[in-house]
Amino acid sequence: MLPVIQPPSDGFTPFEKLFLRETFLNLYKKIREPITKFIIIAYFECGYSQDEIAYILGISQPIVVKIIKKEQIVLRKLKSREQL
Repeated sequence: MLPVIQPPSDGFTPFEKLFLRETFLNLYKKIREPITKFIIIAYFECGYSQDEIAYILGISQPIVVKIIKKEQIVLRKLKSREQL
């Protein structure tokens, strides 16, 4: 029998995790560029660093940072719109 591994506590309640997940999925559906989708999933869901993503895609790390920051702004706007 395999041992049960508990994920580390991140301080979010199950409801908050569900809300964040839904918000993230709504943002993901609105992204049209495949490279942007890859960057968002690799960074936020898979935990790759910006340097690793840049290396995988063959682009500079500042471009990765720019894309992540742009999408974070969109996510904040989407989140604030849902709270209204």
